[in-house]
Amino acid sequence: MTEFIMFGGKGGVGKTTCASATALSLAKDDHETLIVSTDPAHSIADVFDYDIGSEPTMVNEEYELYACEVDPQ
Repeated sequence: MTEFIMFGGKGGVGKTTCASATALSLAKDDHETLIVSTDPAHSIADVFDYDIGSEPTMVNEEYELYACEVDPQ
């Protein structure tokens, strides 16, 4: 069964940091992991230092962690 973990809250509270750390931790534990951002001010690309678009992109080859930033519109 697919499981989802969602982070929400006001701006500047650390949603992206917590989501990125959680995603990396899960990927390290051999869970298939995709972190998705729907925030108009995407910053997952900054965290992982990768160009990330709307299609899943591998951002950590060692742990097979994928990320995508989708337009909420």
